[in-house]
Amino acid sequence: MTKQVRYQPSPIEEFRGNPLIEALPPPRIDEEIYDKLYLFPNWDEEERKLPAHIRKLLVSRLDKLIIPRPEYFKLFHAMEELIFWGYENKNPSSATTNHWLHYPAYKEATVIPHSGLFQSNARAITVYGPSGVGKSKMVDQVLPLFPQYIKHGPNARGSLSIEQLVYLKVECPDKASISALCRAIIRQYRLDTGNSLPSLGKRPSNSELEEAVDQLARTSFLGAFVIDELTNISVQRAGGQRQFLQFLLRLMNTAGVPFVLVGTEELPGILSGEQWTSRRCESGGVIHMPPMTKALWSLFVNRMWKFQWTDVPTELTEDLSQQLAKLSKGLPDPAIRTFREAHKRVIGTGDERITTAGLREAFRVAT
Repeated sequence: MTKQVRYQPSPIEEFRGNPLIEALPPPRIDEEIYDKLYLFPNWDEEERKLPAHIRKLLVSRLDKLIIPRPEYFKLFHAMEELIFWGYENKNPSSATTNHWLHYPAYKEATVIPHSGLFQSNARAITVYGPSGVGKSKMVDQVLPLFPQYIKHGPNARGSLSIEQLVYLKVECPDKASISALCRAIIRQYRLDTGNSLPSLGKRPSNSELEEAVDQLARTSFLGAFVIDELTNISVQRAGGQRQFLQFLLRLMNTAGVPFVLVGTEELPGILSGEQWTSRRCESGGVIHMPPMTKALWSLFVNRMWKFQWTDVPTELTEDLSQQLAKLSKGLPDPAIRTFREAHKRVIGTGDERITTAGLREAFRVAT
């Protein structure tokens, strides 16, 4: 989404006068983002009186339910830091930045700006956890707290005319190679910005694809690459673990772009290699999302249970809560799907109460 530019002077000395940073919302505390991270489905008690076939449709509203865990706030603040400091050395009015934009191999250029060569501040955040724990939902809920696409025009800071892509999110294709991941990035860039890149030909080489990704990251002043489902990468097709890690590190070092790397429990193993590469892939923080604790489960299930479209309400008992926790293993996605299916199995029958046996049957169907 394109944001109308409104510059706010930064209270942080290193950020002052940098339009890439001052066009962003200033640093925020939890209370300022709390309501934006929650997502409750529409619900009205009167809807219980609607015909059964209508209520069965309404149950799908449960898919919209998001009850943020502490990791949501941790990711937001980690991304805020990642993006702000990643832009510190990219002030468009700097001779260093313009040199970096002009020379792809800027470290080998014969002309060196008086302000010195570009130094990357890029870091990486690693987010991992089991399937169904809600990693992708969390990322999708946090990202809109940042403007995605900003067009800068002439302003008080000078005749600035650049485009800024604050983040680009892509889902890693299944069993992907580096070239397949690059193609997915280029495709998503075109969708997010409406811009195109110079023609790569019908069968571009791996190096040409990598250069295209480097170019789009630089020219769009990309603030963060978000790669979801990174465990889909085929290390073998990517040329081996070392080759894949070097690809990520090249983009961090030369394009100066931070990463948010999201995957299942296998992700740390993919990113582990030489000690310094592992540290770099976790330099912006590590966020592990395990199944919910008892306290988090209690909060989650009590809030979810309020959204019922049966003709009579079913009170949440300890037996029902424990049964659903056992079936879903404390993971929100299978819990929501099971609760939704339990509705569908009883709505329109003579008895629309939700039972532990009904949850077990619903779980078998929903998962």
